[in-house]
Amino acid sequence: MEFRFVTALVTKATRPGWAQTTAQFVIESARLGGRDVVQPGFELDWDSVPRIPPLHAWLKGRAEKAACYHDWLYRYQEFRAHASRLVNPGWAVEPYALTRRQADLAFLDAMVAEGVARRHRWPIYIGVRLGGWIGWHKHRRALKSTNAGSRSVG
Repeated sequence: MEFRFVTALVTKATRPGWAQTTAQFVIESARLGGRDVVQPGFELDWDSVPRIPPLHAWLKGRAEKAACYHDWLYRYQEFRAHASRLVNPGWAVEPYALTRRQADLAFLDAMVAEGVARRHRWPIYIGVRLGGWIGWHKHRRALKSTNAGSRSVG
């Protein structure tokens, strides 16, 4: 088991191109070392395929479950192990910080688990590796400002 979706992804549309999870979305990743849970209320923009007409038509919407989990990893930049030892005694128990490369490789694993064809998943993965740094750093800045604000209170 490299990667598997334990529960179904359940979402509702919130605005054009965006959705929100309405139930826990549970995954297991051998690469990351356990089970993770995307919580209800998480807002995602699915996959960010450039709006170049042939490319967009060819790749958009191919990896919805994988895109949801990838958005979660980019937003929080950590793996939040949940009940991992119950599944596999060697897996992580405590949350740990992720690198962008780890998040992107987990995305690749998730696309395999979702059944995304190789001819689609590799261009998507390469696109994430080339352009994902923009979103990663945007979320990193937001996390730093949130953490700085929470430390300064009290």
